Amino acid sequence: MRKWTSTIRAAITAALLLAMCAAASATSYTVGDLGALPGGSSTGRGINLAGQVVGSSGNPQSSASRAFLWTRPGGMQSLGVLRGGDYSDAFGINRAGQVVGASNTTTVMRAFIWVAGAGMQDLGALPGDTGSRAFAISDSGQVVGYSSGSGVRAFLWSKASGMQSLGTLAGGRHSEAYRIKERGQVVGDSAS
Repeated sequence: MRKWTSTIRAAITAALLLAMCAAASATSYTVGDLGALPGGSSTGRGINLAGQVVGSSGNPQSSASRAFLWTRPGGMQSLGVLRGGDYSDAFGINRAGQVVGASNTTTVMRAFIWVAGAGMQDLGALPGDTGSRAFAISDSGQVVGYSSGSGVRAFLWSKASGMQSLGTLAGGRHSEAYRIKERGQVVGDSAS
């Protein structure tokens, strides 16, 4: 009887595994063309749960690329550039459709946040730095990236607190932040 029970268990386990494999292989995906802004190609870099896509579009051999926001009903729209700039790229988008990335100005690359109706806002840099880039934004509006000039340091930005350094690992002189979770957990890298 015991041998018979083991055989039945093994048969049930095998049947369940086959069913799970069949269900996993039944998932299908489609590839869609988002199009491009006039004059070039496009690269998607981020997507939210509503299917809104952000990235950059334009001529990849020039500085004339622009950050974009793509939506199914509206297609692709340019998010513009910061004052004096001619280049921007978007890296992250949250559920509310707030977008973060980087744009040049007349002198330096700066992190931005873009909000519908308000446009693109320069997030600044940490004290002693001149440049910055933003890579991700949480649903609560916290932004992470790095600030550079007197080194490269990961930052956390919020509307209430502004930009704050996240520091480095012990002995490190360099850090960058790439993603943030809703509880404020940040991932990135740090090196000497």
